[in-house]
Amino acid sequence: MDTLEMPSNPEKKGFKRMDFPKGMEVPLEDFLSLEFEVGKEHLTGVKIAKDLSKPADFAYFHGAATGNWSRLMAFAKPIVDQESSIVAFDHSGHGTSTGEEKKASLEKYSNEARAIIDAYANGKPLTVCGSSMGGYTAIKMLRHYDIQNLILMCPGIYDRRAFNVQFDSGFTEILRTPEEDATIPKGVIQLINDSASQTKRKEIVIVPGAPHAIQAWMIQNPDKAAEIAGKMAEFSKA
Repeated sequence: MDTLEMPSNPEKKGFKRMDFPKGMEVPLEDFLSLEFEVGKEHLTGVKIAKDLSKPADFAYFHGAATGNWSRLMAFAKPIVDQESSIVAFDHSGHGTSTGEEKKASLEKYSNEARAIIDAYANGKPLTVCGSSMGGYTAIKMLRHYDIQNLILMCPGIYDRRAFNVQFDSGFTEILRTPEEDATIPKGVIQLINDSASQTKRKEIVIVPGAPHAIQAWMIQNPDKAAEIAGKMAEFSKA
């Protein structure tokens, strides 16, 4: 994967690209590095497909803190193997993109997600996938695009008052305190499930023993990773 790396920003402490689970490697020739501008930010990303000329039909949005596009490597292989084209990127303040996370907001991340969909999906019906805070970004895409499938991994949802609040300017004070999970408040999954009353198909998959940082756990548990990724691939083609 070294040929895909942009120069790392030393100010982004803890930044590290994720590897594949054992046995779930995707050939390097199926990767295309992306660079594009959104507002004042220079964003970096990747497209993964057997045919890189195809518009993307699967978009992935990572979470906060050390999140970056490489989280998708935990589940990419079976999705690419069924001829899907994945696109993902580092939000501003993450990975090798410019900016500071603390100066960003949910609104800014949603705008960045829309920019990459507009640039690389070409109006095709999409599967959108998000983990943690990226789950909220994925949900917001339902307002703007023809989304066929929505896949959420340990997703977060937020008070609407927090949408345009900069992360270092009162964002956390707006959120309610978690009751059990150190990251996601209790009942979020059920709330999302109850709200999805118009879907043709929905399913909650519980992975015993998996922490909130599920992609890193999948790297260490390749058998479970294959099972989870296979389920995601099946759902994205339903």
